[in-house]
Amino acid sequence: LERTYHALQQWEEARSILVEADAVAETLDLGRLQALSLSQLCMNYGVTGEWEAASRYALQAIAIRNRAERALNMLDFSRQYETEALLRAGDERLAREEVRRLMEEPPGSNRRFRIPSLRSSAILAAWEGEWQRAIGHLREATQLAAEIGLPGEQWQIQAALGSVYETAGEQAQAHTAFGEAVRIIQELADGITDETMRLRFLGGPQIHPVLQHAQRLATSIPDDHTEPGGL
Repeated sequence: LERTYHALQQWEEARSILVEADAVAETLDLGRLQALSLSQLCMNYGVTGEWEAASRYALQAIAIRNRAERALNMLDFSRQYETEALLRAGDERLAREEVRRLMEEPPGSNRRFRIPSLRSSAILAAWEGEWQRAIGHLREATQLAAEIGLPGEQWQIQAALGSVYETAGEQAQAHTAFGEAVRIIQELADGITDETMRLRFLGGPQIHPVLQHAQRLATSIPDDHTEPGGL
C-alpha cells in the first residue's frame, strides 16, 4: 500500500502507512521489515525536503542492518536517499562506508538491487565533484532500468542525470536527459484514468519540480543546440 501511494505521489498517505509499519515491525522484532520501513521513511522525508528527519531515519535503518547477521536488502531500493541524507547531515565518513558496503553486497540473481548501488555511488561521486564518474554510474543505472522495464525508476535516474550534466556545464546533455524524464512521466500519467489522481500525480513533490525544471531548460537552450540522438 505504501509503495502504491508513493507511485501515485501521495506522500502524506505513504508516510502514515510507514510509521505504522515501523511500529508494528519494532513490536514484533522484525528487523528486516523495520529496516525497510525506516529506509522508505528516509526517502519520504528526503523527497519532501525534510533532510534532518531523513538523516535520523537513515541512521536508524543502518543501525538495524549492522545488528543483523545477514544482508537486509529485501525490496530495499531506496538506499540512495540514505546516502544523500548522511552527506547533507555532514556524516561523509559513514556515507562513504555505506556506499562501499552497498556496492560490495552480492545482488544475487536479481539485477534490480544493482540500481540503488549505482545511484548511491553517483550521489557520492557528485558530492565529491567527480561529475564524469557520477554520470557513468547513472548511465549504467538508466540502461539497467530500461532493460528490466522500470519506468518509475527510469525517469528518476534521467532527472538525476540531467542535474549532474547541468552542474558539470553540459547543458545540451542536461536538456536531453530531462526531456527523457518528462517523456516517461507523461507516459505514466497517461495510464492514470482518474483525472483528479492524474493531476495529483503530476503535481507531486517528486515530479512537479522535474517538469518545471525541464520546461525552464527547454526555453533556455536553442533547438539547434540540442542533441537528437538521446543518451
